[in-house]
Amino acid sequence: MSSISFSDAIAVYGAFAGVAAITTALQAAVALQPLAQLDDVRHRKRDSNPGDARYTNAKDDAKTYFRGAILLSVGAVFVNAAVLTAWGYLVFAVVPTRHLYLELPFVAIGVAALYLIAVAIVGVVGLHDEK
Repeated sequence: MSSISFSDAIAVYGAFAGVAAITTALQAAVALQPLAQLDDVRHRKRDSNPGDARYTNAKDDAKTYFRGAILLSVGAVFVNAAVLTAWGYLVFAVVPTRHLYLELPFVAIGVAALYLIAVAIVGVVGLHDEK
């Protein structure tokens, strides 16, 4: 594929950067939700005994939270991965020359997205263990 001019790449770069920031922020909300739910389930189980209604309700809630967390997390990760892939292609393959000020924001948001994937995995696995 032929490269585009630097000015055209910069024009598209801003759009990709904005969309990546928005999708990463949405991924953050989705990733942090299972952690909050996990804390709630563990607190309710800790303050009750097996066989109590509160304990059983907490386990049932963990099952429900787990299913929701899986669906939301997978969707958020796929959307963010698609945006980051397109943006990364622009930064590393289409722009005719290397520019640190174009690459650094991409790498920073990419690292944040990977961190949020790890956070989501911790929350989802924790909910799975509590159900």
